[in-house]
Amino acid sequence: MTREFDPVKLSVLANAFDGIVREMTSGLLRSARSSVINTARDFSCAVLTADNQLLAAAEGVPVHVFGAGPPGRRHG
Repeated sequence: MTREFDPVKLSVLANAFDGIVREMTSGLLRSARSSVINTARDFSCAVLTADNQLLAAAEGVPVHVFGAGPPGRRHG
């Protein structure tokens, strides 16, 4: 069984996930008490799949994203 590639659906989903990470970033900036978060923007927001694949990442310090994983799961 082959799946057809739908560029329109891909574009819609990519923009939706991009919007989600932008909202995550905005919420974090509005609620953060630390000057490190507000001034230096030393954080990252991302959407990952269940198997730890990156779907979307917001602007920020991308090194944080690669250490992210599902909560309660040990890496190694």
